[in-house]
Amino acid sequence: MNYQNGTEQGSYRQRLIYFYSRFNPSKLGQVDYLLKKYKGKEESVLFAALRHKYSGLGGKDGAQFAAKLKALREKREVQMSRNSSASVL
Repeated sequence: MNYQNGTEQGSYRQRLIYFYSRFNPSKLGQVDYLLKKYKGKEESVLFAALRHKYSGLGGKDGAQFAAKLKALREKREVQMSRNSSASVL
């Protein structure tokens, strides 16, 4: 799937869903919020920031990608664990 040239809001939404599905599924619930926040600045701000933040994840080095993805998942699990522990207290 290639969403590089999307200009309509729906295309941006598809791109963002695809991106977060691959690199950070915990952010999928924020897609609509982010699109509203960055309306009119999707390419210049939102996607530019995402490319910068996640630039090392899609490289040719599969081991590097896997390690970073694993670290993101572990971080998310720790955060979820902390949240569920706090709600028990």
